[in-house]
Amino acid sequence: MNTTSKPVVVARLTVSRADGKRTIVEVREGASFHKFYTFFVQDGARRSTKTLLRTASRNEYLPAVNAHRHQPGLDVIEKQLRGILAQSNPVVKTTLRIIKKRAYRKLLNASPDALGLTRVNITDLSNRPRRGFAVREQRAIPVGIWLKSLKQKQVMP
Repeated sequence: MNTTSKPVVVARLTVSRADGKRTIVEVREGASFHKFYTFFVQDGARRSTKTLLRTASRNEYLPAVNAHRHQPGLDVIEKQLRGILAQSNPVVKTTLRIIKKRAYRKLLNASPDALGLTRVNITDLSNRPRRGFAVREQRAIPVGIWLKSLKQKQVMP
C-alpha cells in the first residue's frame, strides 16, 4: 500500500512540436519558489513515455534585471518555448489548461518568502567586527601566528 499522495496539478502547459515530441510544464499545488515549474518531455501517446526533464524556479525565463517586477506564469514560458528551436523544430500546437484557478492565482501572486525563499535582513551588526570583506571565522589564522611564520620564512641561514 502506497501512503504518499500524488501531487495535485494546478495548471499544465503542453507544447507539441513538429517531430511529435511534447514538452509538458506543470505547476503543482505545494510548489516552492525553487521548484515552481516541473518540465516533462513526452515522446508518444502513452503516459509511460512521459519523463521528468527538470524543475525550475518561479523566475524561469524572466529577465534577471527587475525580475521582481514581472509576473510569472505559464504564458511567459509558452512564449519562450515558441522561440526555442523555432526554425528546426517549430511549435505546432500549445494547450494551456488551468485546472484550479484560485490556487494558480495564489501561487503566482504569492511573495517569494511565502513560497519558501529565505529572506535575510541584517539589521544589527554592532556586536560583529567590521571588515571590508567576508572572512570565515573558523579558518582565520590569528595575526600573531601569521607574523611569526612570516618572520621565520624571511630569515635565511
